Amino acid sequence: MFEHESQHLDLVCSTAGEIAMAGGDLIMPGSRADYDKVLAKIRESKENRLQAEQNAERLIRLVRTLKQ
Repeated sequence: MFEHESQHLDLVCSTAGEIAMAGGDLIMPGSRADYDKVLAKIRESKENRLQAEQNAERLIRLVRTLKQ
């Protein structure tokens, strides 16, 4: 499920695609590899695409609210 685990701190780190599909709206700083992972997850299923659309919708609403 997870790409790698830190042996020193016992932390589990998720990939960008897993974060996005779990409802994470923003991955920072973000890289081309992160973009590719999210895009691959979106292409896997209709449910993943819908989740990505919900994530984007929340960000758009936030930006519009901040601009007011």
